[in-house]
Amino acid sequence: MQKFWHEFFLLIGLGDNATSHKEKLLSGIGAALGMYAIVLFGTHYAGAEQSVWLTASIGASAVLLFAAPHGALSQPWPLLGGYLVSAMVGVSCQQLIADSGLALSVAVGLAIVAMHYLRCLHPPGGAAALLAVTGGAGVTEQGFGFVLMPVLANALILMTVAVVFNAFFAWRRYPAHLAQRQPRPVIRTAQRAAVLTEEDFAAALQKMDSFIDVTPEDLQTLVELADEHASRRLRPVIKPLDTVKMLRTLFRRDAENSKTRKAQSLSSQAKEQAKSSTVEDDNGG
Repeated sequence: MQKFWHEFFLLIGLGDNATSHKEKLLSGIGAALGMYAIVLFGTHYAGAEQSVWLTASIGASAVLLFAAPHGALSQPWPLLGGYLVSAMVGVSCQQLIADSGLALSVAVGLAIVAMHYLRCLHPPGGAAALLAVTGGAGVTEQGFGFVLMPVLANALILMTVAVVFNAFFAWRRYPAHLAQRQPRPVIRTAQRAAVLTEEDFAAALQKMDSFIDVTPEDLQTLVELADEHASRRLRPVIKPLDTVKMLRTLFRRDAENSKTRKAQSLSSQAKEQAKSSTVEDDNGG
């Protein structure tokens, strides 16, 4: 029964709890401060009535920046680039495609493709593309101005709060490149004391005390694939020309060994004949 529930939890994506209570609370506090800064900005520039819906997609970004500050989708370029390109795609589709259903569908799809190619994949960017199409008159009247205000402005505010807030905690510093981690020596597969298991990776994730969007199973698969690639990379590659040279060397050595054996055989025969002649002479032959 225990195995059944374990498999069921894995199936629905209910992973182990790898973060401490302190980390969870810090994530919530940081997100609240970031959102409050955006609300103050929206209230000052757009009015209290519009401040909430203009920043709807930024709530998802707050989850990424404060709950997973070291994740690839949370970094500054995915945040800013993802919002920028997605909002531009959304506004373009809204202006060029008359059918709203088709426009929002194409906008989200193209935004994902653009974020992929520009290496700035940020899930809330899809919401920004959707909002550019379905936001109503308040959004459509702004045209491409919507890209800068409020989309890009809100993203910049949230990023600034994330940088300042996480700077107080060495293990949470944002961007991820600023996080201070002690360098560790690289241990090759042949040097490991034991084979790494999912339990080892789960313990390592818990020790890091930071939410990382990867499972112990994925980490084990990555290590196994990396070891396999390293084995292929370090394996000597024999080219056709090398094979010919190797065969020539083998044939040359075989010929030389054959000559040596023949010479030794002739030498042995000569010695036997000389010995026989000496015996005959001694016998008065």
